[in-house]
Amino acid sequence: MAPPSLVLDENYRDELAKAIAKIYNALPNADINDMFSPTENDTRHFIFEVYVYFELARGLLQNAWSIRAENVINGKFLLPRSPGKKANFSYLSIKNTDVHWHLVHGTAIVSSIPNKSISPDISLQATLSGHNPQACHVMAIWDAKFHEKKSRITDQEYRGFVWV
Repeated sequence: MAPPSLVLDENYRDELAKAIAKIYNALPNADINDMFSPTENDTRHFIFEVYVYFELARGLLQNAWSIRAENVINGKFLLPRSPGKKANFSYLSIKNTDVHWHLVHGTAIVSSIPNKSISPDISLQATLSGHNPQACHVMAIWDAKFHEKKSRITDQEYRGFVWV
């Protein structure tokens, strides 16, 4: 997790918000100037999730992975502000030699528990998952938590993503 001082630094967060909005058009219905106000707590969490998502992508690029945007909608790379169907949002197709995955942000995954789905902040999915991924298609998840004070993920947050 990035240190809170980095995320809360006014210059850094403003530049991060502007870069995300400009380059990825990932912030529908959000005012860049109000993103980090105390009343916009959900937006701060979203910005942090998006930051972690694109930092993962940048790390892959730096290590010889190729990345392609998939499911681009009307020329925009759209990310969900709240859990949604993979078919409605964009994601990254990542490839290195003969290994190929989807790096997905915030979309629903059908759980192995009947009548339950989960929506991790970031998931690494098999390409055969299509637009209706199931738990068996998921190889890894990242649940990016933004906390203003140093803290750990709660047991309840952890249990929400454990598959047995």
